Parts: sequence; structure tokens; C-alpha cells
Amino acid sequence: MSSNFPPSDGPDILDSSGGTPEQPASRRNRKAAYAAAGIAGAVVVVGGAAWAASWYLSSGADAAEALPASTLAVVQVNLDPSGEQKIEALKMLNKFPGITSELDLDSSSDLRRSLWEQIQEDGTCTDVDYDDDIAPWLGNRMALAAVDTGEDTPAPVLVVEISDGAKAEKGVEQLMDCDDDTDTGGYAIEGDWLVVAETDTIADDAVADAKDDTLSDDATYQHWMDEAGGESIISAYVAPSAAEKLAEALPGLMAGTDAANGGAFADQQAEQLKDFQGAALKIRFEDASIEAEYALDAGSNPFTDIILDAEGTGVAGTLPVDSAFVFGASFGDGWAQAYLDQIKDTLGSSADVDSLLAQVESETGLQILEDIEALTGDSFALAVSSDLDVESLSNADDLSEVGIGVKVQGDPAAAEATLDKLRAQLPDPSWLTSKTSGDYLSVSPDQAWLDEISADGGLGGSDDYQEVIPQGDKAIYVLYANPDAGDDWLVTALEDSGAGDDVIDNVAPLGPMGLSFWAEGDVIHGSMKLTTD
Repeated sequence: MSSNFPPSDGPDILDSSGGTPEQPASRRNRKAAYAAAGIAGAVVVVGGAAWAASWYLSSGADAAEALPASTLAVVQVNLDPSGEQKIEALKMLNKFPGITSELDLDSSSDLRRSLWEQIQEDGTCTDVDYDDDIAPWLGNRMALAAVDTGEDTPAPVLVVEISDGAKAEKGVEQLMDCDDDTDTGGYAIEGDWLVVAETDTIADDAVADAKDDTLSDDATYQHWMDEAGGESIISAYVAPSAAEKLAEALPGLMAGTDAANGGAFADQQAEQLKDFQGAALKIRFEDASIEAEYALDAGSNPFTDIILDAEGTGVAGTLPVDSAFVFGASFGDGWAQAYLDQIKDTLGSSADVDSLLAQVESETGLQILEDIEALTGDSFALAVSSDLDVESLSNADDLSEVGIGVKVQGDPAAAEATLDKLRAQLPDPSWLTSKTSGDYLSVSPDQAWLDEISADGGLGGSDDYQEVIPQGDKAIYVLYANPDAGDDWLVTALEDSGAGDDVIDNVAPLGPMGLSFWAEGDVIHGSMKLTTD
């Protein structure tokens, strides 16, 4: 249908006879109504890569325009991103034989037809012809949302882009005729969108409410979508009101738990949820890589506040460039006590926790909270060498070539004192061989790897690291892996283990990958990025 959404004269509800506006048309069962939208949903996810061919043939508006501002949460799929993203997606996906063997991403064939034919192989709607009954109206964008209707439970609403309202009406009715279930569902066609819900009333109300106030115009929605970065293929949004709904329901959900513990936990979580300000996620292709970026309200509790005050995982950036795997974390002063207090609040009682700590401290000579903070310092990182000897991991008698170590930035003297307590309880103190350099303390049973990690290896300045850890200086947590490190350690390990060529060929294109979190004010940002060579 050619009219823009929302039309100035109100919703157009089409009947199947001629496309003339009519209020309202009849709809039938839920299963059949969702079937029409389900086609688009399946097109979105099939093979994880079937999007590419349809991108070059499509255009459309943001699905949020078809949803009311009362939407609590939504997941959108955009099959018509910018031309640059289309190219980058094809460049990446075509590197994997496992994908190209199943989907010819360079073909101009309609992959939606192939999907529909697969659906029909199960005996579903065999009388429906894709070219005549589906292709003329099925668009390329969709969204699944939870909409606040004023009831205790949000209503699921599915919107699917359509290219022709009258043909979509006819197609949906044909899909409904494939099923003999009772009348339990509803849908409406408004502008360029098919709106599917559990009842006619919910679908019509969603259309009417969106006309009055759309989600796409909501300031909070716009804020969080901007925080999550630029263009995307898939996006998700959670409104503050979603947390409020959950907070209201939480005590009832915990009603069957022990009152002393479950009740306290429910009250604590409900109170924190009421302060939630929103969140968003976006998934995009860029530079022959795929990235998921999110932003969410940090909330406020003593533990979170301390973590957000941390200065970033600077120690991770000092590790060797050829590290195969790195996990880094930063900590604010007093984080261990704050975390313990949070556990006590969750359990609703501190007696058992305090008793357990006292017992462990008595048996080990450790001061648990103080020693944990000494060992983690201000910034902590675990590093695995690309020369990792897997066999040595299973040989507790000799860890001298294991290729695993830890590096801490903080107070080396305090950390060394804690290590002495631990060494006294180990069968081989050399497992915790350490080396100090400035305010860094490194620990590893592998002397060669210990020497490497104790020096400034420059990982943080490398192109590989910076590409997948976008805010390395600010990151609170970092997870980094590089299959190309050393002598392509991952492919080499697979070859040595006897893996088949099909496995190796699909692993070989993988490049550095990273997961990181950082804070900007009261917003926590996260990025997960997978690159290819």
C-alpha cells in the first residue's frame, strides 16, 4: 500500500475483496495470522545469512513507526541497511565455505522463495503459491514487540512490512485458510505494515495508539538507540516502563520461595528495577566484521558504583602482542566488601556468609577480602600464550611450559604477601612464580611466559586489539582472542588434533575477536566484535 504511516485520516483496514478501506475487516485464528508474519521472521533468521540477496531489492521505513510509544520492548530486523553494510556483510559471509555452500550470496535469486518452498516441504500451505500469493506483498522489515495495553501482562505484537496492502490482505486470508483452528487471533493492515496480535482489539488499538504517538518519536527510545551506535541490521530496545512492570510482578514471581531469602531478594531487585532508565542493542556489519553494541542504564547500588569508578583495564594493554587469549578486569577500591554486602542483601541474612568466611580464614591464614583485593589490584589480566602447550595442562607435575599467566597492576608488595600465604599451601610453590616491574606483578609457572608478560608487550597499541576493543583505555572488562596470533595457533591446533578440512576451512577466516564493557557517565556500553582475515 502506498500511503505513509500513519495516515492523516486514521487507520485503513483492508478487506480481501478490493483493497478499499473498511472498519473493521474480519480476522481469524492466531496461528494463521502469525503464519503470515512468521514467513518474514523466518526469512530473517534462515541460515543466519540469507538477508543479503533481498537487501538490494528492498526499501522501507523503521518498524518502530508502526508501534505505539507504550511499547515496553522490541526487537527489529532491518533487511535494507546502507549499501556499505551490504557490501561488508557479503565480504564477510562469503569467506566461510559452510555458508556459501548452502546460500549463493552472489545470486540474484529470491531466497525468500527457497525458504517458502522449505516450509511447504513439511506439508504446510501447499496450495499457496509463493510468486502469486506471497512475493507480491511481503516486505523486508519486521519487529516483535511487547506492548503495554493497561493489563497486568503485556501484549505481544508483531509488525511486518508489506509492499501492497490489498495483496497482503488476500495473502493473509489464504494463509488462514490453511488452518482449521478456532477463531483466536487478530490482525490489522495499516499503511505499509501488517500488525498481528492475539485479538482484533489489540491489533486495532496498537494501530490507533501508534497513530497518536509512535515509538519512533519517543525521546527515550531515540536516546537509547543513539547510545547504541549507528546503523544496524538488528536492533533491540527495552523501555524504562518494562522494568517497572517487572518490578511490580517480581514479588508474585518469588512468592513460592523462602520468605526470609526470596522475599528480601525480590524487594531488593524490585527497588533497583524501578530506577532502570532503558537499554538498546544494535548488530551491524562493518569492515568485513560483525559487531553487537549495546548501551544500558547502569542503575545504582554500592557494588556497581565502585566498579564504574574503576579506571579501566590498562594492564591488558601491556601484554604481549602475540597473546592468544586475554581476560582483563578493573576494580575500584573496596569492591570485594561491596560485592559481599550485595550477596548478603540478596540472601537476606549475613550470618551464614560471615561464618563461612571465618572458617576459611581460620584454615588458610588468609584475610579473604583484603587478600582478594591485593591479588586483583586496580587492574587484573589473565593471558594465554599462542604457544600454549595443551598437554602440559593435564600434567600437574610440570607446568613449566603451560603458557598461562596473570598480571596485576596495583600494590606488588601486598600481592606478593598474599602469594606467600598461598605458596605455603601448594605442593609446588613454583606454580606461583612471580616477577615485579614497577607497579605490576606478574605470576606464571612458565618462566619464559612470565618474562614476556612482565614486560610491556604493546598489545593495547596493536591494530588487532584496537579493532575489536574500541575503548581499551576505558574498558572495565575485556575479553580478547586472536586465532591469528603466533603461527595461526587455532588452525595449527585443529590440524594437530586431526580435525577435518571442512572444520579447518570454516575456522581459518576468523580474525581477532573481542568483548568489552566501559562506562560513560551513568551509561554502560558494551561491544562484541568478530572480524575476518
